[in-house]
Amino acid sequence: MIIMSDSLKKVFFIKILELLYAKTMNNKIVTPLREIDSVRVIGNVISFMKREKKIKLVVDDGSGQITVFADENTIIDDFNLGDSVLIEGKVIILGNKVFISAKSIRKIKLTSEIIMRTLLISQYKELLKI
Repeated sequence: MIIMSDSLKKVFFIKILELLYAKTMNNKIVTPLREIDSVRVIGNVISFMKREKKIKLVVDDGSGQITVFADENTIIDDFNLGDSVLIEGKVIILGNKVFISAKSIRKIKLTSEIIMRTLLISQYKELLKI
């Protein structure tokens, strides 16, 4: 397990599968690969519910699904079911469930998605020294 010092913390592009293995250790959130705090996830919206000014959506990136909670003002671009979105937010663990509390939700186009997924792959290659 790799644990990063506070000085090396940054916002990571991350696969949902890695997030699903996140645990709380010494008041920090860690995955099998690193310590995390804020993350960026790219995925498709497969479920969406809005109640008053609160939003709950489920996003699937091909490696897994995660529930995202947000306030109405965090949505930068309107999106529909099936749209690709970029979510930036904090990881929250309640019991044994992992969620994202979104700071921003942005609809992305295919070209942007390809670029971001390429960055994600290069980040994992660096992390795993491939």
